[in-house]
Amino acid sequence: MSAETMRIALVGAEDFQAHAMFEALREGGYATSQILPLSGALGALEISLSEDETAEVLLPLSRAHLEEAKVVALFTPDQKARVEVFGWAAEGDTLLMDLAPVAGEGMPLVDPLVHSEEGRPPSGFRLPDPGALYLSRLLSHLPVPVERAVVVQALLPASRFGEQGVRELFAQATSLMNFSPLPTAVLGRQTAFNCWPADTLEAAEGFSSDLRALTGLEELPVAYTAVQCGSFHCTALSVLFRAGSPERTAAALKQALAADGAFEAWEGKTWPSPVDMAGKERPVALVAPLDRETLRVWLVYDNAKAGRGALAARLLLGKAAT
Repeated sequence: MSAETMRIALVGAEDFQAHAMFEALREGGYATSQILPLSGALGALEISLSEDETAEVLLPLSRAHLEEAKVVALFTPDQKARVEVFGWAAEGDTLLMDLAPVAGEGMPLVDPLVHSEEGRPPSGFRLPDPGALYLSRLLSHLPVPVERAVVVQALLPASRFGEQGVRELFAQATSLMNFSPLPTAVLGRQTAFNCWPADTLEAAEGFSSDLRALTGLEELPVAYTAVQCGSFHCTALSVLFRAGSPERTAAALKQALAADGAFEAWEGKTWPSPVDMAGKERPVALVAPLDRETLRVWLVYDNAKAGRGALAARLLLGKAAT
């Protein structure tokens, strides 16, 4: 497939990751006319007005519009829309990419870093949780097996609520500086300069199952918890696990990660923050012994540049991990 022959439909184009995929495709050479932004629900034309009074027009989600595309990127979690899209795609010669943060209805899970390196998209798939993807890549470089459980604490950005969440976080920060009332319609409470547990069973199960599938370690114990934080786009994972001697294992991982083009090199003298990773297309992963038995990994990535949408665009553009 090539940018000259493919037309791509984004189902649920109002989604933050759909915006990220749209921008990545345009940067990769796609014309705007090759990308069809479709609504995430069955029904009429949708117009979304942003705070700066610009309008975003989404085409109605219909079979006719999907038939114009060779590739369908599915972002919507709306079940009625998903059932219809799966049916329409199955009847035609369409590559369906499931990028929604929900179960993939039996679609095979694909490691986009591996397929990007091979330069070809598969026949149909869903993409994993990006954090699980990058952590599985790191664990693949371990010189010895993981002992016991992998413990993951995720710091989640406002962009998990979409572009509206990012805008509200900015408005909250501005309001706090000006001693003005805080907008909380999207985030629900004061996220700026604040954090709290944001655990959900679905997110924990999704992350854990994706990590096990990608590593091939189906019995790997995974303890996943999440914290909502004041980051705009970037996700951070603090990971603890045991794997042989922490010092020797950390040294081996550092060497392997430095040679792995899927990761960004980090030259800073301190741990990178989410702010440091803004705008970078690859994650940073640093490893250090925590104690005599435990390794700590600090993994940070920009959800706009290295999340599901950007990874899907990389697949279609045939861009390798490097």
